Amino acid sequence: MKRRRHLFWVLLGFGWAPVLGLFALQYQHYRALPDRLAPAIAEVLRARTPEASPAEGNLRLQAAVAAAVRDRIRQPLVSQVAAVALLGLLAAAAGGYAARKVTGTLRMLVDGLERLAAGDFSVRFPEGTRDERDRLIQAFNAMVPRLEAHVQTQQALGIAQEIQRNFMPKHPPCAESLDIAVSNIACDETGGDYVDVLCPEADDGGRVLLAVGDVSGHGIGPALLMADARGMLRALASQGGELHPTVARLNRLLLEDVGDSGHFMTLFLAELDVPTGVLRWVRAGHDPAYLYDPDSGTCAELGGSGAALGVLAEARFESRVVDFSRPGQMLIMATDGVWEARDPENRLFGKDRLREVVRRNAAQPAAEVKAAIVEAVQTFRRSAKPSDDITVVVVKRT
Repeated sequence: MKRRRHLFWVLLGFGWAPVLGLFALQYQHYRALPDRLAPAIAEVLRARTPEASPAEGNLRLQAAVAAAVRDRIRQPLVSQVAAVALLGLLAAAAGGYAARKVTGTLRMLVDGLERLAAGDFSVRFPEGTRDERDRLIQAFNAMVPRLEAHVQTQQALGIAQEIQRNFMPKHPPCAESLDIAVSNIACDETGGDYVDVLCPEADDGGRVLLAVGDVSGHGIGPALLMADARGMLRALASQGGELHPTVARLNRLLLEDVGDSGHFMTLFLAELDVPTGVLRWVRAGHDPAYLYDPDSGTCAELGGSGAALGVLAEARFESRVVDFSRPGQMLIMATDGVWEARDPENRLFGKDRLREVVRRNAAQPAAEVKAAIVEAVQTFRRSAKPSDDITVVVVKRT
């Protein structure tokens, strides 16, 4: 029904012009008609007039008949033209009124969008036109609360992202014989990778703890779990003690928080005794770290058994030891966002490429080695979107 009514107004607004043109043509036809009829009428009258009648009389009779015919036609024709002109004026007025109604609604919506852009989410518009304009208003009113919720979510994510950036070790402790570099790149607004470098105050700089972890999933949930695990590990590390009991306690605490969510966390925790050069580590479901040997130019895996955190309450963990006292040795810890990065052809970056990058840049400082790893991953990935966070820790013995 609404479409028919709108069609009527369109036809009324735009259909009068050809009608007016038609009547104009008829006017020209009728205006010339008397001139065409006059000679014929004169011939008829001449037949009835004696031949001795003067020519002037015939001309006067011809003019009189033509005038009479023209007058008989002109009066109704003028009325028709006036009626059509009036109809055109009414159609134009109706079209202008409808246009003002439509443009008025559009101006109102534009004003509302400008208020939204300024941060005013209270803007709403009343309905009541009972046509398609109501649909525009309904769509606008429904959009506003969803847009407000989206903006609030983005603001919350921005705050969470800023907090996570503050978790990053800004100035990793660098003992006289250590060079440490850290990088963490999240693939979403917030990441689930955990990286930390700790120097417990009780050890007076003689002991350095290095942690790299990865929480399952992406987004706010894993970011919260990562922050939870970070706080727990820092509290446990401040108490001292062996690494594997510390990780076991962390596992039980984390299991209580994870519950039935299905989330878990992998962790590689290393402890370096700087004066003696003894490196201990515990691997909890995380991929092995690498120890670069400058003499052989090879990267050895630092493995070990141990389940991911937050899965089994009675999981067992083992601590292993290696020498890290020779200058040029490097410890490389990372998350799977490095070796599982994919290029546009869906090929993996792989651990062989990681070891090759380390070998090529072994003579550089830790920061340069770390930057070379990140650049190699990004170059390999090209235009492919990252699917996971990238975390790299490089510790070089000087």
